[in-house]
Amino acid sequence: MKYYNKDGQEFEFDLEHSYPIGAGKFAIVYGINKDECIKVYQKDCPIDIHLLEEIKNYHLFHYDALKDILFTDDGKIGCFLMKKYKKELPDFYIMEVKDFLREFNTLDRDAKVLSENSIFINDTKTKNTMSYRNRLKMVDYDMYRRSINPNVANSNRKLLLWLWHDIFCEQRINNGYSNIFKENIIEPFFNPSSGNLDMVREKLEGKKLVIDGFIRGK
Repeated sequence: MKYYNKDGQEFEFDLEHSYPIGAGKFAIVYGINKDECIKVYQKDCPIDIHLLEEIKNYHLFHYDALKDILFTDDGKIGCFLMKKYKKELPDFYIMEVKDFLREFNTLDRDAKVLSENSIFINDTKTKNTMSYRNRLKMVDYDMYRRSINPNVANSNRKLLLWLWHDIFCEQRINNGYSNIFKENIIEPFFNPSSGNLDMVREKLEGKKLVIDGFIRGK
């Protein structure tokens, strides 16, 4: 199947010999080699191309999955050429605090850049979060929207906190950790109704492992 970028350069993919690695409401994602994948749209989707190109041009560490936007012969969005990342996330419970805060703070910084440019990160969730060398990578931000909300920064920070909340919830279950982790870590600090990003930073200050700050250091 042939696609074209905005400059008219042709890209051809053999989808019959590619392998699906994910699917959503509007598209199927195929792996095409060890480093790249394409997200092929099956039906029209309300995508703001200019917003996507804007995000790409900010060169944000956690939002660098998109390589190119490709179109069909009739000028409709056909697919995205993207970097391929792993779904498996590192175990944040036993991660060193310095490494966790690196992710925590740089993701917050990247989201702040988007907020300052009135971009609402509304599709931020665990299924759209991958990893590369134990670093978080956000994918599927084609549903992000321009916002007229003057408090979009607060809304985005809450979404980041919910993301961490759900990551810690999933890892607690998948790794068989005690329910006390939910009581002492997840709900008090990562639920926006009781916690915030600054509380997490303060709780982990001076600790070696994430679990030390929340459980052993309580």
